[in-house]
Amino acid sequence: MRLSECDVRYINLDTALSNRIEMERQFGMLGMNKTERISAKTIPAPSGSKFDKHFVGCGQSHIDALQSGEAPLLILEDDAQVTEDYREEIDIPHGADAIYLGWSTANKRMTVKNFSEHLVKVTGLAAAHAILYLSKRFKDYAENAIRVAIYEEQVPLDVMLAYIQKDFNVYAVRKPYFIQSNARYSLNKWESLTRGELHET
Repeated sequence: MRLSECDVRYINLDTALSNRIEMERQFGMLGMNKTERISAKTIPAPSGSKFDKHFVGCGQSHIDALQSGEAPLLILEDDAQVTEDYREEIDIPHGADAIYLGWSTANKRMTVKNFSEHLVKVTGLAAAHAILYLSKRFKDYAENAIRVAIYEEQVPLDVMLAYIQKDFNVYAVRKPYFIQSNARYSLNKWESLTRGELHET
């Protein structure tokens, strides 16, 4: 699969103009012309929530992005910065439901299994800044799971996505194609958790 031929959605706050400019510049550099901006929602978290005050709006924004197209669909957050490890051609494993083109090591219970030179199979990967949704089954399930996460369980979307991975064939690139850049406007600065290389656990 050529990533430049994928439908791409990027989530961006109306007020984060600098991020929008950087994402559009990045798409031009990568030859991605099937892109669409999703206006990020700002929905307050429930009173007393122990999580980030923007987790509901973030989750709803991902639901909006998932509803805006069919798989295969690449969804990026606007702090997703391309890395030197980006590869235009990506081999899709048979039966793959999703590939994380960016990841985080935040969840210490994440499992990583070697698969190929450039891919690993994962469960418990908590990140959402660069996900390539490959199957309709996973895309639809993820949409419903995110809705449950933010409106019923009151947890961030990446926590729920990490939980459901055990029931699907989910992979990640060994070295990230996209990191969460600290240079972009963002509530959290998690770049250090999104760099490096994934090794088998």
